[in-house]
Amino acid sequence: MAPVIEVKDLKKSFKTYHRGAGLLEAFKSLVARKHKLVYALKGVSLKVEKGEILGLIGPNGAGKSTLIKILCGVLYPDSGSAKILGFNPWEDRIKYVQNIGVVFGPQKSQLNWDLPAVDTFFFIKELYEVPSKEFGKRLAYFSKLLNVEDLSKRPVRNLSLGERMKCDLIAALLHNPKLVFLDEPTVGVDLISKERIHEFIHKVNKEEGTTFIVTTHDMSDIEKLCKRIVVINKGLAVYDGPLATLKSKFKEKHLEIKLTEKGKPFSFKGCKVLEQKDIILRIEVNTNLQNIEAVMHHILSNYKVLDITITDPEIEEVIKKIYRK
Repeated sequence: MAPVIEVKDLKKSFKTYHRGAGLLEAFKSLVARKHKLVYALKGVSLKVEKGEILGLIGPNGAGKSTLIKILCGVLYPDSGSAKILGFNPWEDRIKYVQNIGVVFGPQKSQLNWDLPAVDTFFFIKELYEVPSKEFGKRLAYFSKLLNVEDLSKRPVRNLSLGERMKCDLIAALLHNPKLVFLDEPTVGVDLISKERIHEFIHKVNKEEGTTFIVTTHDMSDIEKLCKRIVVINKGLAVYDGPLATLKSKFKEKHLEIKLTEKGKPFSFKGCKVLEQKDIILRIEVNTNLQNIEAVMHHILSNYKVLDITITDPEIEEVIKKIYRK
C-alpha cells in the first residue's frame, strides 16, 4: 500500500528585506532594497502510512509551520516533491483539499464568531456535498463523543476555548477526510477537555483509519497521541522514529529522594543535582557513566532516607537535548 504522505527533499526559502539606520538609508532603500535569503526548509523527506498519528515537533522558527503549509497546499516549495493521497498538494489543490481536514488553533477557527457552530456544520455539508444521511449520522456521533450536543447551538462567541476547539474538530471531520492536520489542538484547553479530545482523536483514528498529523508545543499531546514523531530543527528533520526509541537514546534517570532530615550537599560521579532544598533532593543520573545501584548505595549510606522515586525524564527535557545537539 502506498504511503498517505511521501515527501522528498523539500526546500523552501524566503526573502527578508533590511536597511541600515538613519534617513539616508531610508531614502536608499526606496531605490534599491537589500535582501537576504532565509532557508526555512533545507531538504526534508518523510513518509506517513495510512492510519498513523504522527507528531511533528520543533522549536519556533524551525520550519515546522512552513512544512505544514506546503503539505496543505498553501505554499509552493523551491524544490523537492510531495505526493499526498495521490495528489501534488500545491498543483492539485482544489481536488486535494476535499480529502483533508485542518484545525489550526483558536486564532484560525473556521467557525463563524457570531453564529452557532451548528450553522458552520451545515455550511460544510453543502460545501463538501456531504449526503444528508451521512452528515446527520456523523454530526450526531461526533457531538456525543465530544459532549457538545447543546453547546453547538450557542453562538461561538459564548463558548469557552475548549468548547470551540471541540467544535472545530467536528467541523474538520464532517466530510470524512482521509488526512487531518491538527496544529496545537489543545492549546489553552482545560485538562478534562484535553482528555476528551485525545480520546476522540484515538477513536476516529481507530474506527475510520484517519491519518493525523499533530503539531504542538504541548508534549502531553505527543505522549498521549503519537507513537512516532518527527523533530524539525533549523529546517532539517533531525529525528524520525518511535517516541519510545527517542526517549531510550537518552540514558538519564531522575531520582527524587525525601529525607528524614536535612543532609549534606550531594556529589557523586555521573550525577547532576537538580534540586536540594531542606529534606528534598532531586538528581539526574547519567547511566552511561554511573549505574543506579551504585547511586542508591551512596545515598543510603550517606543520608537518612524516607522515600525514593525513580522516573524517566519528561519528554520535554529529551526534546530540549535534541535541540541543543
